Amino acid sequence: MFEHPTHATRPVVRRIVLVAAALLATACQSSDCPEGEPAISALSADKTEVAAGGDVTLTIAVSNFSMTGHHDDGHDEEHHDEGCGNSGHAHVYLDSIEGELLGMALEASITVAIPDGTTAGPHKLVAQLQDVNHKPVEPKVTRDVAITVK
Repeated sequence: MFEHPTHATRPVVRRIVLVAAALLATACQSSDCPEGEPAISALSADKTEVAAGGDVTLTIAVSNFSMTGHHDDGHDEEHHDEGCGNSGHAHVYLDSIEGELLGMALEASITVAIPDGTTAGPHKLVAQLQDVNHKPVEPKVTRDVAITVK
């Protein structure tokens, strides 16, 4: 039968609650929630020349950042709060972060299609780190790789 907690059991309950709170608070301190300044340490393309309409596969290496997805994809349920800021994904753009969004990298590799109407000549693919809510990581973290559209 359930008994109402007495004054004697309250300290035990209070300790259990405090331990549980401490464990939850440290959960985002794990390797899944890196600390420090996030960076794109390397960005490479599988080819440097591509036809308009063709595909390029990018490999994105990050540091102090966990590529875990975005808020509405179900990949990052445990990192939605503001306490784990160094997680999310990368947006990939053509020529600049104000340019055309080509895709979202949820992992270290992404294949993007160069738009059919892209003019021949030098261009760049730009990766920018985004948090789980599609907001750019602050300060902005970008890196680009040069390509030539034939």
